[in-house]
Amino acid sequence: MTQKNDFNYARIDDSQYVDTNFVNLSKGKLANSELVHLGMGDFTLKTNDGDIFFYRMNSKPSPTCDNFVGRCHRMIDNRDGFLIDQLLTKMNQ
Repeated sequence: MTQKNDFNYARIDDSQYVDTNFVNLSKGKLANSELVHLGMGDFTLKTNDGDIFFYRMNSKPSPTCDNFVGRCHRMIDNRDGFLIDQLLTKMNQ
């Protein structure tokens, strides 16, 4: 688990999980991006290169996520992880 700048992130097996703070702080981290609420606690970070989706989890997938603030979200993108890698780099700067 990574904690920096008041957000939490964890990679568990092949899935990536973030807390509510991560979702909120992702706004504007990638050029020309827009954080859009999809309803029911789900969000997407829309960019010119594709989208990153934050899907609300009903429960935490692992004790690794016990320190997450707010809800746990599964993070995926429509670019085979490319956008997630870019976002994680920006979030950790």
